[in-house]
Amino acid sequence: MKQLIIAILLILVFGLDALNLQEAKDIALNSNPDLLAAQEANKASKNSLWEAYLSIIPTASLSGGYTRYDEEQIFQNTTNKYDVFYNYQFVVNQPIFNGGKVWLGAAMAKDTNKISNESYLSTRLKTISSLEQKYYAVLKNQALLEIAQKNLQTSKTNTEIAKVKFEAGSLSKAGYLQLQAEQANKEVSLIQMEMLYQTSLLDLTNFLGIEKIDKLEEISRTDFQAELENLKKIDMIRIEHIVDEIMNIGLNQNPTMQISRLSMQTSDKLLWMAGGNFLPSINLQYSKSW
Repeated sequence: MKQLIIAILLILVFGLDALNLQEAKDIALNSNPDLLAAQEANKASKNSLWEAYLSIIPTASLSGGYTRYDEEQIFQNTTNKYDVFYNYQFVVNQPIFNGGKVWLGAAMAKDTNKISNESYLSTRLKTISSLEQKYYAVLKNQALLEIAQKNLQTSKTNTEIAKVKFEAGSLSKAGYLQLQAEQANKEVSLIQMEMLYQTSLLDLTNFLGIEKIDKLEEISRTDFQAELENLKKIDMIRIEHIVDEIMNIGLNQNPTMQISRLSMQTSDKLLWMAGGNFLPSINLQYSKSW
């Protein structure tokens, strides 16, 4: 955390010569407002869960009173007179049976906490996914911009050569004008790519909530080369099997699917709780006053 804070301060003050993907992820996971809101909601659900668990155990209360009289009073037909009176009461209450409301409430709070955990996980994954998409979009547009620059430079060179040939009479005017038109098109394409690159870079900057990013660190293909080579060797039958495995994992572990299942369980518990309203309640209470 300390290193992340230092990195953010350096970005805010000086900007970055090259921001790598891991640094961008660290910033996003610690500053994204949606993720921070989900994290706080998760903490609140944990507190609600503990509150529901505590409702199962006995509750105790101690109260006291102090009364001061302007005139002395006689209590309980005694000859003692008092102008100040103290009283205390200690009460312990334990629900024995209330239609299952306490247990169902605790179970629902547990489901709600699980839903909150899955919601936080979903928001975290979405944050990482959005960050990676924006990061790779900048790299892609940067590569396209470099291609557009090279294409324009090549077109300029061809136009200069064509001009010499045209002046020497070895190239027709139509051919020369065609090359000039191609150069103009390349200039327009370059302007469009510059705007697209700057827009994607600004989008990433705003997503991270930082002031400036000069450029991004490239993703080396060597990091994934082994995986890519292995994928090339897999036949279609194996690919279909892998896809089926991924689908099963997604259906069993996807946060959205988990939230849907937990929501259905919570709805069932609500139905049971509603039925418990028709049942009697039994509480055990002990009190002592003095």
